[in-house]
Amino acid sequence: MRIGTYELTIGTNGMLTPESSDGYVHLQHGQVYAVSLRNAGYNRCEAELHVDGKIVGTWVLNPYQHVMLEHPVSDQGKWTFFKQGSPEADKAQLGGIPADSLGLVQCRFTPEKPKS
Repeated sequence: MRIGTYELTIGTNGMLTPESSDGYVHLQHGQVYAVSLRNAGYNRCEAELHVDGKIVGTWVLNPYQHVMLEHPVSDQGKWTFFKQGSPEADKAQLGGIPADSLGLVQCRFTPEKPKS
């Protein structure tokens, strides 16, 4: 999804995963994915990434910079989509996450103020 000069996309197997017209990316149970963040603007920005309602890290993106993230800052495991109620989801302790946050990937881009 792109808003202005900022973009968040989901990739699987090294390829971008198509987004539906309503902004959803459909993944299969057990599918590993990566998150792509892009700053196509003139100024640096902070990118605060949230997955399943939890903040997973903040990155500073330079103008025109693109990063592909495969895991949270605090963990070396890969992001993997699990169907709600599956044994894998239970093992990943997804039960405490509010239903409206499960599977939600979002980023808050905060641009650096231009120097006067």
